[in-house]
Amino acid sequence: MGRIADSLNLLKFYNTKTVMPSYKFKVYFDNQDFKKLQDYHVLSVSVPLYKFEPETTMYGAVPKSYSKLSHKGFAVKITYEDDHKGTVLQMIHEMQKSVISQDGLYVPLHLATLGNLNIEIINNEGDVIGWWQAKNTFYLGADDVTLDYSSNDTMKYSINIGADVIKFIKYDVSIFKQLARAASTRLSVPNPLPRIPGL
Repeated sequence: MGRIADSLNLLKFYNTKTVMPSYKFKVYFDNQDFKKLQDYHVLSVSVPLYKFEPETTMYGAVPKSYSKLSHKGFAVKITYEDDHKGTVLQMIHEMQKSVISQDGLYVPLHLATLGNLNIEIINNEGDVIGWWQAKNTFYLGADDVTLDYSSNDTMKYSINIGADVIKFIKYDVSIFKQLARAASTRLSVPNPLPRIPGL
């Protein structure tokens, strides 16, 4: 009986287990100036999370430890692959000009922003199940450009984007499917809808 139960549990595991692909995502800016950076330009993106370190207080001979935020701002790293028009390279120079002009003059701090950066996670069914939004992003630089006669590789650029805050918004897929059905069939949407965390 034990082997049969183990086999049934294993079968249930493989019938119900799902995986989240790491290659289904979208990265885009809200800023119209950077709309030329399309989804297909992005090869990879690294989303930072808050980092913590232990902090210990002694109560006599007894230590009490807890987590303390170790944080000096966020930096999102995006790797782009350029097209034959050099769109990504042009956008890098536009981002540089958001910090410093080509004459070497700093841009006023309140203008040195790229807008909001959005990163969406998409499952195998095409549903957006999570969304990071980096608020008030600013340019932190890019890797040096390397040109090489001995290579047949494509032009890739890794860009670092800073942000004051990165909000994670979890989608309830059922709510959005309900809204889509209601819109397509002109049905009334139940009110109130469940609140989406972060919105």
